[in-house]
Amino acid sequence: MTSQREAALYALVALPRMTPSRMQRVLAVWPDPIAAVEGLASGAAIKVIGSEKRLTDEVRARIATEWRLVDMLSAQRIIKRNGTRLRCLHDDDWPIEEEDAILPAVLLNEGERPSSLAAQRVAIVGTRAASPHGVADAHKLASTLAEAGVTIVSGLALGIDAAAHRGALEAGGQTIGVVATGLDVTYPRSHQSLYASVRRQGIVVSEHAHGVGPR
Repeated sequence: MTSQREAALYALVALPRMTPSRMQRVLAVWPDPIAAVEGLASGAAIKVIGSEKRLTDEVRARIATEWRLVDMLSAQRIIKRNGTRLRCLHDDDWPIEEEDAILPAVLLNEGERPSSLAAQRVAIVGTRAASPHGVADAHKLASTLAEAGVTIVSGLALGIDAAAHRGALEAGGQTIGVVATGLDVTYPRSHQSLYASVRRQGIVVSEHAHGVGPR
């Protein structure tokens, strides 16, 4: 994927009111992200949002105006500064099983071991309010799998997620953190060191642009 293509993808993801479902429609209309940027900049947002019956004409016009300001130069600066990579659904190194029921159109990732995406993966996720026994079991399972060369996938949340990541890390394995915020937002804040460790021994993945906080 060229840097221009990645910059175009980031510029699209970062647009106001650009949801994952709208992003899917953008890439259905313009499979080439650079062409999508050009299309939206020319005022062709109606091709994406025209089928959304709940939108008023006023809201459609507002979105079209906002999307005309799509900014690839700012996108290039952001992804260069943060070492962000972007992948589209059906790219060779797409990190999620395509059989999954709900898939984002674009994923952003940051980390030092992108090869972890290609490895055999197992997801370990669970409650934030985990019991000590549950935390210990998640840690042990992740550690055992990581020692066998399996990449552990979890959500970098409190409880079971954190235990799974730490089990993989302490075993010297690779792990992928999938987060619901921008990649520059650490949530919870107490996990800053865990985020840093996951980036060193794997990658952190999101479908959101930088600056998006927890919802």
